[in-house]
This record gives sequence, structure tokens and C-alpha cells, in this order.
Amino acid sequence: MSSPQEVTLAVPEPAMRRALSALRRSGALNWLQVMAGNGAFIALGFACNLVIANGLGPAAYGKLAIAMAVMLVLQELAGSGLDLAMVRLAAQHTASDPGRAREIFRAGLRVKLAVSLAVIAALWLGAEPLARDVFRDASLAGPLRWASVGVLGGALHGWVLARFQADERFRRYALFRGFANTLKLALLGCLWAFGALALDAVLAVSIGVFFVAWAIGVAFLPRTGRVAAPLAPGAAGDVLRFGRWVVASHLLFALYSRVDLLMIGRLMTPEDAAFYSVAWNFSFPIDLCTYAVILALLPRVARLRTRAEYLAETRRIFALCVGIAVALLPLFFLAGPSIRLLFPSYAPSVEIFQVLFLGPLATVLVHPLYLILYARNRVSLLTAADLVMVIVCAAGCWLWIPEHGTLGAAWATVAARFVNCMLVLGLVVLELRSLEREPAMASGAAGH
Repeated sequence: MSSPQEVTLAVPEPAMRRALSALRRSGALNWLQVMAGNGAFIALGFACNLVIANGLGPAAYGKLAIAMAVMLVLQELAGSGLDLAMVRLAAQHTASDPGRAREIFRAGLRVKLAVSLAVIAALWLGAEPLARDVFRDASLAGPLRWASVGVLGGALHGWVLARFQADERFRRYALFRGFANTLKLALLGCLWAFGALALDAVLAVSIGVFFVAWAIGVAFLPRTGRVAAPLAPGAAGDVLRFGRWVVASHLLFALYSRVDLLMIGRLMTPEDAAFYSVAWNFSFPIDLCTYAVILALLPRVARLRTRAEYLAETRRIFALCVGIAVALLPLFFLAGPSIRLLFPSYAPSVEIFQVLFLGPLATVLVHPLYLILYARNRVSLLTAADLVMVIVCAAGCWLWIPEHGTLGAAWATVAARFVNCMLVLGLVVLELRSLEREPAMASGAAGH
């Protein structure tokens, strides 16, 4: 007979299993694993920005911020949009037909390489006129050329992350996600120690770590044990057909995310761009939380078939997002003292952040729901919603920056996000209602 102590000690084990099972069903476990990687990415990225901003000063840091903004927008031509397209298409085959899944990723890599090389050539050749005529600062030509190389590095780095995501290897994803910033922080520390922290050196490190992380990540991808077969006809076409709308949507969202800073770079000074960039970096973790939900849940949502499954998944996603939004509220109060303490030369960033915070908070509540539209192949609708957001943001910046400066840009950004969230929410509701008019067992057909 077991002793009372043995019985007591045996109770937590099934309770722990039930808790883990509940987390898996809700998608929270995958999200927590992705967020572990994103948490490391955020913490290490924050440390990198602390070193760079204080080491370079507002003028040089503003130039870096403008170049990185251009890079982040152009990366979307061969970046997360194509990555999500590959995951969306490959996730259906990872268990039943792994060979087909690998073919999709190989085709996607070729598409990413072709697009990246074209972007590099265009930005490299256009760097001088872009710096001189758009940003009115000829010294930005060099940083913009560095940014062109970063487009390829980001594409390769994202491809490896997408492979881990499609295979639902979220622990490996989490480790690899933080690796690039770990290496970046170590190299920046060396530059600081040797008194070599200059703009070009920072750019070389920021972009070079993408290539190193990609090369190491490839070594951790699953091995097939055989020579890869030729690409199946149409694999690249499948990626492009689905991916063109995802790329367009993500490119528009990236343009929206950076149009405020780019217009500050044109209408104001590099110092103003630096103040805005520090505030934006404090709000960026909220967007990473949103994207982590999308990354963690996309493989599962891609396998939905019935109307009941879609409705149940929508409820789970929204419940998860409400919990995340509530957990993020303390950031509003903590960011101000943190900026004053850690970035003493960037005091204007505090008020900017307090405005910017509202936009990502709305996004984390609504945007993960658009996974339903992804699964139903309604990505073109999201592209239209993102186009509206870019137009609203650009118009607001053009009208309000001359009168209100960086705060005008922040309010334009928030207004655009609210408009976009209302559009996305409306599209999801309409799509869910349309499921009620379809046969119960055929409602997944539209997305597969």
C-alpha cells in the first residue's frame, strides 16, 4: 500500500500533463516557445540599441535608423510574406508528404534569392539619388548600400526560421531566433571596447550577423539522408501564387510601420529620427508578441477543415490575445522611466512612445484573427486593408508632421492602425458568417 506521502507526491504529475495538454490545444504552448525566442531577441536587441544609441549619439543614430527603415521595408519583398506562404503551403504536407514540403521550401528559397538580388542591384545603384533627392543628405548613400546587402541576409535568415516553423520545431526556432542578436551584441561590445564604434562598423555587424546565423541554422535543419530530387513542376509557382498577396500585405504593413520615420527623415532632422526610433523600439516588442501568435498558430490553422473547427479556433485565438494585451499594459508605465534612465540623451522619446503604444496594443488584439483569412485564401482582402492603412498613415504624417513634429507622426501611425484593425475585424466576421452558408464538411475547401 502506498503511503499518504507517496500518494500526495503522485498527484501533480497527471495535473501537469493535463495543464500541458490544455496549453497545446489552445496554441499557448507553441506561442510561449516562440515568445521565449522573441523574448531573447527583444532583450538582446534592446541591449544592442542601448550600446549603439549611446555610442553613436542622436545624429549618427538617426542616419542608422533611416537606413535600417529602408532595409526593413525592402526586406518584405523577399521576407516574411514569402516565409508565411511557404509555411502555409508546406504545413499541410510535413506529416503526410515530407518530400513535397521540402520541395516547396527549396522553390521558395530560389524565389527569395532572385527577388533579393534584384532589390540589392536597384538599391545599390539608386542609393546616391535616394539619399540626395529624397532624404536631402548625401551622406546617407553609404548606409543605404549597406541596407541593400541586408535585404539578402534577412531573406536567408527568415528562410531557416520558416523551416523550423513549418516543422513545428518551436524550441529550435526559439534558440535560433535569439542567436543573431547574441552574436551582434558580442561584436558590438568588442567595437565599444576597442573604441571602434562608428556608423559603418555598426552597419557591417548588424547586417553580417544575418549571414552567419543563416549558415549555422542550415546545419540544424532536418536531414533527408538522400540526394534531393529535382523540384516538382509548379512548386515555385505555388509559392508565388499564394505568396504574392502575402508579400504585398506584409510589404504594405512594413511600409506603414516605417513611413512615419521615413517622412521624419525627409521633413525633419536625423536627431528627430533618432528620438522617434528609440520610442518605436520600445513599442516594437508588442508587435513581436502579435507576430509570435501568428507564427505559432499558422501551421495548425492551415489544417482546419470544418466550420466548427474555424469557429472554435477563432475563440481560442481571441482569448489568447486578450490575455497577452492585458499582460502588456504595464509597459506603458515602465517605458518612460526606462528611457530616461538608459537613454539620457533621448528624453523626447518618452512622450512619443506614450502615443505609439496605443497602436500595437490594438494590433495584438485583432491581427492574429486574420489567420482565418490566410487559411481561407483571402489574403488579397488583407492587402487591401493594409493599403488603406498606408494611405491613412502617409496622409496623416504629411499633414501633421509640419505642425506637430514627431508627435504628429505618432498620432498618424495610431490612427492608421485603428482604421486597419476595424477593417481586419470586419473581414474576419464576414468570413466566419460565410462559413455558415457552406456545407459543414466542405468549409475548409476554400483554403486548401
